[in-house]
Amino acid sequence: MLKYIVIFGVICLLVFAEWMREIHTFKITNYHITSKKLKGLKKERKVVFLSDLHSCCYGVNNEKLIRAIKKENPDYILVAGDMIVAKPGATTDIACAFLKELAEISEVYFANGNHEQRMKENTKMFGNTFTEFQKRMTEYGIK
Repeated sequence: MLKYIVIFGVICLLVFAEWMREIHTFKITNYHITSKKLKGLKKERKVVFLSDLHSCCYGVNNEKLIRAIKKENPDYILVAGDMIVAKPGATTDIACAFLKELAEISEVYFANGNHEQRMKENTKMFGNTFTEFQKRMTEYGIK
């Protein structure tokens, strides 16, 4: 019996360690894309692609992630959604502050993920949270 308790404890510890790693780190992957369809461009473009941050914050006010993005010096920033977490009472403040910083770095294009879409479609549960989120993005110049 003790053996099973120890095994269960180790599994719980490993799951907790992985969860902590996931919410406190981010990964940068670089791709160089070539295509005949892009030959008309006068110069190469650098794009930062972000998704699924789920209101996580990397450093105070996301400074670690902002610094990494600035270092890349992107021409465009594409956000594929899930910057927020759709659960009752959740705030969009972390995501909004982060998106405002992004808009000061480069042009930002945003698409809803399933969390934003859930907030948009279920006003009974989330009220006008999505509308306010969208309004703030428009104010920042995010397309």
